[in-house]
Amino acid sequence: MIKPATNGSSGCLKTHFQLIFNITEAIDLLIRMAETATQAAQTPTDQLEIPVQQILRKNIKSKEHKEVQLVDNDLEKTSLIGATLDPK
Repeated sequence: MIKPATNGSSGCLKTHFQLIFNITEAIDLLIRMAETATQAAQTPTDQLEIPVQQILRKNIKSKEHKEVQLVDNDLEKTSLIGATLDPK
């Protein structure tokens, strides 16, 4: 039986209640973690795969040309170099 707090012992009682609350929260978290692990183990492998997004064609840069910045920190001074140039 919990007796009413007297003579400044209310701080100690609050500490005990906080400790009980923290333990209860930890137990609840462990139970939820165990349930999640069980559900994950029961999930078929084909449902665990993450679908791959298809890349939009308009976002792919052309491989025929490469943009080269000629001067650092100056975006106006760039040049396009063809990727299909003959090295000779």
